[in-house]
Amino acid sequence: MKAWLVTWEWGNDAAAVDGRILCGHNPWLHARIVSEFKVQSDDNTGLETISWKEPDAYKPGDEGPIKTSNGPLRQIVWRIDGPLSSESIWDRAKRTFKPGWGPGESPPRRLG
Repeated sequence: MKAWLVTWEWGNDAAAVDGRILCGHNPWLHARIVSEFKVQSDDNTGLETISWKEPDAYKPGDEGPIKTSNGPLRQIVWRIDGPLSSESIWDRAKRTFKPGWGPGESPPRRLG
């Protein structure tokens, strides 16, 4: 399957922000048409895996584009339960998930 994929990229954790981004250069939005787009959910671990193949790279040639490399395969894994962004469940200082949010753990239940 081919799909448009838009990801939120940044150079390092110093550029990470909570909430939305409207524009910017670090972090930035990266949109491209990808192939082999797949979403797999694992109810036992609570994880979802999204995988795709990036576009091949080309350079200009005298008789048209010349392929320089195959597009790499990529994937992202995150929790099915909880927020779409891991920012609120990730402890940047300890570089690990907050208690209850790691793989195989159960998120805390809300009371009320």
